[in-house]
Amino acid sequence: MITMIPEYFDKVYETIPGNGWLSKPEAELLWHAVNQENGPILEVGSYQGRSTVLLASTMRQVYAVDPFDGFDSTNDGEKIFQALRENLLSRNILNVQIFRQRIEERSQASGGSQA
Repeated sequence: MITMIPEYFDKVYETIPGNGWLSKPEAELLWHAVNQENGPILEVGSYQGRSTVLLASTMRQVYAVDPFDGFDSTNDGEKIFQALRENLLSRNILNVQIFRQRIEERSQASGGSQA
């Protein structure tokens, strides 16, 4: 478990991708919550990886589940998926496993158990 050191959070926050819906106050809340527990992290809905990068910075295994579809007509799911992959690779993040499917499908595939 990583202690919530403000300077460390600020440094991590500066590295997250610019595109997405995670504001700094939301990121601080997520950071605090995820650091209350140990073990792997399940993220449902990754988009281009703002929260994914934040979660991965805890050095825990992150399972990211997102079908990368269902966006409006101006957003191509394949491009969004590739942006997530690039955001992870460019930061040398290797502790994220992406499941390109709906959470219901992932749950059925794992027998309803944890990822």
